[in-house]
Amino acid sequence: NYRLFLLFLADSFQGQVLAIFFAGYLFTPKNIFSDSRLKIFLLWTIPAAAFYLFVHLGERGYLLTFFPVLFMIIAAGLDKFTAELAAHGKIKKTVWSVLLTLFVLFIIFLNGRHFLGSQEFLSAHHLRLQDESTAAKIEYISTFNPDEINFLDRENFKQLHYYFREYNIYPQADAVPADNKPVEDLMKKFPGF
Repeated sequence: NYRLFLLFLADSFQGQVLAIFFAGYLFTPKNIFSDSRLKIFLLWTIPAAAFYLFVHLGERGYLLTFFPVLFMIIAAGLDKFTAELAAHGKIKKTVWSVLLTLFVLFIIFLNGRHFLGSQEFLSAHHLRLQDESTAAKIEYISTFNPDEINFLDRENFKQLHYYFREYNIYPQADAVPADNKPVEDLMKKFPGF
């Protein structure tokens, strides 16, 4: 869980620093009570983020439930921020909007480059290797008769069970029934994922 928490922090800070900045900028008690959009953002984000943090920290798909609102917070924050910059200076709001939009596009470019160019966890390279490993497991499992063997896989249990409902695939050794069928540990056969 500690490793997953650190991965969550790394994921959060790679692409969502602007959302954190604008959330702090927008979500003051005065703004929340006066702007119904902010109330909707909070009602959308807090339950989904709490569920992700406390129930399914390792399931990255749950991030999609609250990522859209983080991008809306960035957009609302940029709009308000540019209006305030224009009000306090001699540069027009349009110029500030263009400058801040270029800054956001630069951040998006850096994140895209990091995703495509690195070999870290959840990079394009890592996901490609994981897909190849899952495909190899699927091909391997399909060579067996489902009534004659049990499979054990801690990493891709849900995916494999989705593809092979008729097979006995278990996430943990203690979940395998004592039915005298051989148990094939896919983590030993396919190490690394």
